[in-house]
Amino acid sequence: SSSNGVGYTLQDRPDGPPQGVAGEPIDSTSITISWAPPNKINQCGVITKYKILYKSLYAPAEPPIDVSSISQYLLRNLTKYTAYSIQIQAGTMKGFGPPSDPIV
Repeated sequence: SSSNGVGYTLQDRPDGPPQGVAGEPIDSTSITISWAPPNKINQCGVITKYKILYKSLYAPAEPPIDVSSISQYLLRNLTKYTAYSIQIQAGTMKGFGPPSDPIV
């Protein structure tokens, strides 16, 4: 039997990274990071969370920061006068997609 209901495909992890990732230094130990969701075709579902990956260029990675579906975050307590590599991953209920290209 057929039904006239609207069909939805199952969600999956995003297959594209967040867009337009940028960092704006606030002072010597803080950076505001902003980003936009992955392109619609790459979202593969409802984006419900993001993960912020960051590390100083000369040290091991810091623990990732999980945030809800916001588009801006203030990274605090960074080491003064140090370059950081920052990446963002978008996630659906199925998991996280690929990270954005690093910004420094």
